[in-house]
Amino acid sequence: MKDVEKLHHDLTFLLDSHYEHAGCRKFVKNLLKRKREWLFQFVMNPHVEQTNNRAEGCIRSSVIYRKTSGGSRTERVVEIYTRIYSIYYTSKLRGKNFITDTTSIIKGNIKPA
Repeated sequence: MKDVEKLHHDLTFLLDSHYEHAGCRKFVKNLLKRKREWLFQFVMNPHVEQTNNRAEGCIRSSVIYRKTSGGSRTERVVEIYTRIYSIYYTSKLRGKNFITDTTSIIKGNIKPA
């Protein structure tokens, strides 16, 4: 925990400067508001991966399909496809049934991961 405190302090010091771009200012402000336990979970919990390689690998087939099929024509279609795929893959990881999970999510009984 001592290392996490030092890392958070160093990060705060490095990021504490004026950013002209509003998006950068907002990102840094939100990043530093997060609890240290959440921000550095990968340091404190050996079960949390340090990279997002597995997550990127999981969506690879979806990205390849989208690119080879000509992509999506509207942002709305992209949003719908992304949500459905997220529910599908989460169900698969949980060992659950996609149709059952989707129905439960729509009814509000469970939240997608």
